[in-house]
Amino acid sequence: MRFKILFATASLTISLASTVAVADTYEVVADRDTAMFGPVADDLSSGAGTALFVGRRTDPGDQVEANTLLRSLIRFDVSGIPADAFVISAKVRIQVIRRPQDAEFPVPISFHRSLADWGESSSFSPGGSGAPAATGDATWGYRFFPTEPWDAPGGDFVAEASGSAEIVGTGPYFIEGPGLAADVRSWIDGEPNDGWIMIGDESVEKTACKITSRENPAVTMLPKLIVELGPKPARSADINGDGIVNGADLGLQIGDWGPCDDCGGDLDRNGVVNGSDLGLLLASWGIVK
Repeated sequence: MRFKILFATASLTISLASTVAVADTYEVVADRDTAMFGPVADDLSSGAGTALFVGRRTDPGDQVEANTLLRSLIRFDVSGIPADAFVISAKVRIQVIRRPQDAEFPVPISFHRSLADWGESSSFSPGGSGAPAATGDATWGYRFFPTEPWDAPGGDFVAEASGSAEIVGTGPYFIEGPGLAADVRSWIDGEPNDGWIMIGDESVEKTACKITSRENPAVTMLPKLIVELGPKPARSADINGDGIVNGADLGLQIGDWGPCDDCGGDLDRNGVVNGSDLGLLLASWGIVK
């Protein structure tokens, strides 16, 4: 009888070890984006424009009277990601289509999580000077023009960047960083999805970047969120955290047996404690720390 139990356990362990978790990819084009132009005028936008603008353009005269700072807002719908999916990584593909000919190189673009909702309406600006805002547009001064202002001009956002990229010319770039995956995970979990604000180097002139927006006719160049998904990583078999996997952990797992909600004995995190979890525990038997 002992031989049969050991044989069954070994078979289960081999089966688990030979199972490879396959990651999946979720890709989606932005469902909202707009550009803001500041810091002097607060009534310019480009909600329906085919391009987004980031950075600082050349000062057209007196800086005190000029709108030279360019920021953009972008949002992606993540409702298509299963609630129980594990976000391995996230990145955003952007297409830079214009830089000043004598521009500074390289220049950074960073994505910061927006802390407030904002609008995209019908204003259209082909260049970096902006167009008169339509009702509901986001501008430098307003989340929704002309009635709902930002708490801080230029947008309300998390100071630490979620992701970034160094821009050296035109072409495709990937905004990457661990904060992007954390933001996506929080949105899947039900926190408000107000997207990101895109900020460039605003300390010197000629750092402006023109980027395709979701309305651009070049469909292969639209801004896209790419999320790598997979099963949640297995939980440690050292359930009680004492540095060794032994009978104490086995007893806790047996106590959790059956359907459970994120309990310690559910090592494979599938919502039920059963033979597969027992196999994982037995495969880890002994000192683990």
